[in-house]
Amino acid sequence: MEMKTTEAPNEDVIKSEEEKTSQTEPISFQYFLELAGTNGPWNYLVFLLCATCSFVSPFQSLSYQFLGNTPDHWCHVSELVDANWTDHQILRFAIPFDNATGKYDGCLMHNLNYSSAAELGYEESLEQLDALTIDEREIKCPTRDFNLTDFPSTVVTEWDLVCNRRFLYSTTFSASFFVRLFTSPFTGFIIDACGRRLSILVSLGLFIPCSLLAAASSNFVMYLILRIVVAQFDMCFYMASFVLCLELSGKSQRSMLGVLFCVPWALGYMALPGVAYLVREWRFLQLALTVPAFLTIVDFWLLPESPRWLVLKGRHEEALNILKRAAKMNKRPAFKEDDVLQKMKAMQAEESEEGTNRDCCSGLAVHTKEFGSHLFKLVKSWPLLRLTLVVMFCWFAASATYYGVSLNAVNLSANVYLYMFFGGLLELPSYILLWPLVSFLGRKWSFIFLFAACGVAIVAIPILDEFAPTAPVSVKVACSLLGKMAINMAFQLAYLYTGELYHTSHRSFFISLGAIFSAAGGAVSPYVNDLLVDRATWAPPVTFAALSILAGTLSFTLPETKDEELPESVGDMETSASAAHPKKEAS
Repeated sequence: MEMKTTEAPNEDVIKSEEEKTSQTEPISFQYFLELAGTNGPWNYLVFLLCATCSFVSPFQSLSYQFLGNTPDHWCHVSELVDANWTDHQILRFAIPFDNATGKYDGCLMHNLNYSSAAELGYEESLEQLDALTIDEREIKCPTRDFNLTDFPSTVVTEWDLVCNRRFLYSTTFSASFFVRLFTSPFTGFIIDACGRRLSILVSLGLFIPCSLLAAASSNFVMYLILRIVVAQFDMCFYMASFVLCLELSGKSQRSMLGVLFCVPWALGYMALPGVAYLVREWRFLQLALTVPAFLTIVDFWLLPESPRWLVLKGRHEEALNILKRAAKMNKRPAFKEDDVLQKMKAMQAEESEEGTNRDCCSGLAVHTKEFGSHLFKLVKSWPLLRLTLVVMFCWFAASATYYGVSLNAVNLSANVYLYMFFGGLLELPSYILLWPLVSFLGRKWSFIFLFAACGVAIVAIPILDEFAPTAPVSVKVACSLLGKMAINMAFQLAYLYTGELYHTSHRSFFISLGAIFSAAGGAVSPYVNDLLVDRATWAPPVTFAALSILAGTLSFTLPETKDEELPESVGDMETSASAAHPKKEAS
C-alpha cells in the first residue's frame, strides 16, 4: 500500500482528470481575459480608445451657455438709431433702469414720442421729457439691440431668445433630456442587441456630421432638432464605451477603471471653456467644439468588439481572434485555440438566458413586455413602491441640482469661463473621494450627508446676498462649486446604491428608470435658472437647495446596503425596504 502511494502518477491520467474537472466547473469569462492578459499594452490601448469617447462628450453636452451667451440687450428704437443717437443716449432716454439690479431693462421701453425726440435731439428731449411722454406705462420691445462687443454672434442674438422667447433658449438644453425620457429605457437594449463596437461606431459616425450640420442651421427649429439628435448619439456612444471598457477589464481593475473612465470627461469639461474663450462667434464655436470628436476616428480601425458579447452571441471565432491579438500584444503565451473554442461554447450554453440571441425587432417587443412586467410588480408591492419613489426622487434631485449648479455662472455674476473650468476641475477629487466616503459611512449615510452638504452650500448664496451684499463674488462661487462637488458625488453614488437595492433580474430596469428621472431633472434645471431668476434672484439657488435637502431627508427611509448580500428575489427587496420602517410594518 505504501509503495503504491509513493509512485509517480501518470501524466496522461492527470491531464484527463483536469479535463473532466474543467468540464464540470462553471466557465467564467475571467478565464479568457486571463489568457489574453488584463494589464498589458492591449488593455491600455482599448481604455484610451474608449476614453476618447468620454473626453468628447462634454464639448457638446455642456456647451449650452457658451453657444447661447446672452449679452446686454435693450429695445431697438429705430427713430433714435436713425438719428445717430449713441447706445448710451438711447439707454438713458428710452429704457427703464432698475435700481434693485443696477441694470437697464432688456424687454421694456418708455412709451414716448420718439419721432419728435429724434427731431429735437438728445439734450432737448431730456428737458421736454414730460411733453414727449405718451403714457406712463412701459411697453414691450418690437425688436432688440445687443451689445456685440464680447460676443459677435450667439444663438440668443441670432434668434432673439430673450424676454418672452427666453424659454426657447432654455429648451435648447432641456429638449434632449425630454427626449431621453423615452429613449433611455431602450438605449441599453440597443447596445446589448447590436454590440458595443457597432453602437459606438454608428453613434460616432452620425454624431460628427450632425454636430457640424448644427453650425449651418438656417433657423431655430433646425438647430434644436440637430442638438437633440447630437445629444442622443452622445449618450449612446458614451454608455457603450463605458460598458466595453468594463467588460474588457479584470476583477481587480474594474472598480478603478469605473472611476478613471470619468477622468477624460472631466478633462473635456475643463477644456470646453478654453475653446469657448478663444472662439466667440457661435457657428465657428460649434465647429470648433466638434473638432475633438475627430480623435475618435481611430476607433473605426482599432476598437475591438467585446469578446464577452461575441461569446454570448455565438460568434466564437471572432471572439477568439480578438483574444489572440490581445495575447500577442500583451506578450502572453499562446493558448490552445480548440480548447478555448470549446470553453466558449460551454460558457454560452451556461450563461445565455432567454432572449440573449434575439434579433433587434423581436427583442424590442419582448423588452417592452418585460418593462411592463417590472412596472406591474412595482405597483403591486407597497414597500417596493415606497423604496422606489424615494430612490427615483433622489435621481431627479441629483440631476436637476447638478446641471442647475453647473450652468449657474451667469446668475452668480461670475466669469463663466473660470466657473466652468473650476467646475470641471472639482470633478476629479469628487470621483476619488467618493469611494473612501462610502466605505466609511456606508451608502445610506453618504447619500444623506452629500445631499445635505450640497443644500447647505447652495442656500448660503442667497443668504450672503441678503445679509452680506458686499461679499466678494468669489465667496458665492466657492459655495456654488462646493455644492456642485457634493451633488456630483451623490449623483455617482446613485448608480451604485440603486444597483445594490435591486436584484439581478430587476437591476438594469431600475437603473434605466433612474436614468428617466435623471433626464427629467436635467430637463427642468435650465428653466429654473433662466426663468425663475427674472422673478427673484434667490429663487434658483433656493429651489435647488430645497430639492437637495428634501432628497437627503427622504434618504433616511432607505435601507443600508454596505456589506449586505445583494437581494436574490422580490421578497428580499421587500424585506430590505421594510427593514427601514420596522414599527410601521409591524403595526
